[in-house]
Amino acid sequence: MCHAFELSLVGSAFRQVSIRENRAMHHLTYFGDLSGLRFRQAMALLPFLEFVTKGVERFFPETAGKVTLFNAPAVFAPCISIAKLFLDKNTVANLSVFTALPKGQFVEEVGPEVFPREYGGKLEYELPHIPVLPA
Repeated sequence: MCHAFELSLVGSAFRQVSIRENRAMHHLTYFGDLSGLRFRQAMALLPFLEFVTKGVERFFPETAGKVTLFNAPAVFAPCISIAKLFLDKNTVANLSVFTALPKGQFVEEVGPEVFPREYGGKLEYELPHIPVLPA
């Protein structure tokens, strides 16, 4: 999908929620399930992660909210340490990594109505699942 079109959809969603909630909504909260991630795969993703984060930080910093990664394997810690070298200090401050799924925290942060049922929320949306790749 074209990134500009995707951002227009996000902007529209921000407006709709802002009107419904009667307060400004302008940050995206990102959640990522790292189940099945292997060290070599994580290292291979670092250039892509750097490209994406630099683009968001440069062109769309006003929409960047919290980033929460969960079900992180133990080998993911060195990858995060490397990634923090090129991430903006504000991005690093908004980054949380968990080895399990902190359901209560997620629901508290974004509300149960917008968090998928399979992770403890009430949103009835079936998430696409990427199959675990071989190591």
